[in-house]
Amino acid sequence: MAQWWRGGLAALGVFALFWLFSVWQWQTQATDVQARDLWLHLLLAPALVCVAGAVAWLLLRRVRDGGGAVGGAPGASGAGTAVGSGSTSSAAHAASPATASAPPARPLPPLALCGHALTLPGALAHLGALEAAEALVKGQCRPALDPELTDLDGLPVFTARVESLECAPTSEASDERPSSAPARDGTDSGGPAHAPWPPEGRVARTQALLKGLSWSIWSQVDEALQAWRWASPDAKGLVPDPDPAAVGTPTWLAGVARPAARPHGPRGRLFLRVLVPDTWPAAWQQAAVTAVLSEAPEWLRQPVGQGLLSLDAAPWPVTDADGLWGHLADWRALQARRPSPESLWVVGADSLLDADHIDQLQAQGELFTPHHQLGRIPGEGAAAVWLCTPEWQQALSDQAPAEHPADHAGDMSAVPALHGVLQARRERSADLHGRTHMGTLLGLLAQAPSPAELLLTDADHRASRTAEVFEALTEWASALDPMQHVLRLGDACGDLGLARGLACLALAAGLPGPTTVALVHDPLRRTVLHLRTLSEPEVVK
Repeated sequence: MAQWWRGGLAALGVFALFWLFSVWQWQTQATDVQARDLWLHLLLAPALVCVAGAVAWLLLRRVRDGGGAVGGAPGASGAGTAVGSGSTSSAAHAASPATASAPPARPLPPLALCGHALTLPGALAHLGALEAAEALVKGQCRPALDPELTDLDGLPVFTARVESLECAPTSEASDERPSSAPARDGTDSGGPAHAPWPPEGRVARTQALLKGLSWSIWSQVDEALQAWRWASPDAKGLVPDPDPAAVGTPTWLAGVARPAARPHGPRGRLFLRVLVPDTWPAAWQQAAVTAVLSEAPEWLRQPVGQGLLSLDAAPWPVTDADGLWGHLADWRALQARRPSPESLWVVGADSLLDADHIDQLQAQGELFTPHHQLGRIPGEGAAAVWLCTPEWQQALSDQAPAEHPADHAGDMSAVPALHGVLQARRERSADLHGRTHMGTLLGLLAQAPSPAELLLTDADHRASRTAEVFEALTEWASALDPMQHVLRLGDACGDLGLARGLACLALAAGLPGPTTVALVHDPLRRTVLHLRTLSEPEVVK
């Protein structure tokens, strides 16, 4: 309706300008006005201008919408896509008549969040999920002036830095380079020239962040497999009993003890996917996967260990943080055809604290400076979530033998689950001046399976993002106080790059109660994630 009002006012303005100009011209030139002149100058000419303007506006809007699809995710420009429930948007069904007439696919069950790991900058670095949420509400963490980086004018810039991040020195970076990585001179004996291996900067800090998550990731995997050992009688002896004197040490996690038996077949599949920029060479992408595998148990890589759990590790190249949801939808669609127990570790890390990157941001007018308050604040961080399929959940929830505690496998009904990944596209960029429009975000929030107790968002210091989230929350859940029940991770950590959406999901996985995640960093794309327990109903469509 608002668009019709704006169009009508614009048409009235065009007609008024034509009338005023025509009357002024006729009076100054003493023209003998005929009926033909009245029709031509007062009706036909302004009507043609209005029609041409409307056609041009529609063409520009179509080009803009067609060129800005959401990171390969299906249904990005429609009402939304629920990855957790497996539904598709109306745009996908309209692709072919056969698909449009086919009955809707049966919704897939949600994915359980069996584990998470998180590394955040500043004061949030060593806090748990509850402590981090309290710090976000109180505003105890803020970006600060960086002691090492400056802008093009020589002034320090605001950043959100992970303190005490140990990057490999130049000599160590060369020694730890994977076998498939190119040499420093840009050549490789096995093929054509590649990009030289960077010893510092964004790539080195990203790898250091990934290595920092490795211990937490594989500790959770080992703990879950110990529970699986009791839940699955056929798996006895596959997971080595830890030496009490070695528990908690790298030697224990590295798996010095070997599995004692070889099973008849694989019991499950563990997928490890690492988010990497699609502009990186293949060697750098593989090095990111190697960094996450640095603390993986040795027995997991052995043939006997793979009998209990087969490991499939690979990079996920993405253009931006929203590319994750397209990969996740594709993996979920393929997994639904396989009945075996499967789970997925999604790991992402990024560091925008690079001198060249900051210079590029300032040249594009996107860097936060005292003279440009609407710019972005570079940050860095890492996050990982463990998504488990219903078959995997069932394997962990089976009744244990009578001689062992039945609760050793855990109660999966209380585990948080991803009930939906909903995406839509705004008609108007959030960076444009004017009134905040929250209709798109409100439509995604309204599809929640149940009311939420917290709203976690990547909204940063920009007033347009905060106002959109606050107004949508007020309309959606009037009982919640935006100042107490909205956690703005972007306001405390800046722009986390590729890890932005994954960090919000990982933090929400560690919070009790139903939580909703709203990703509003992009000017046009909006993504909403609903986290509820496995006993909650599916996302309302």
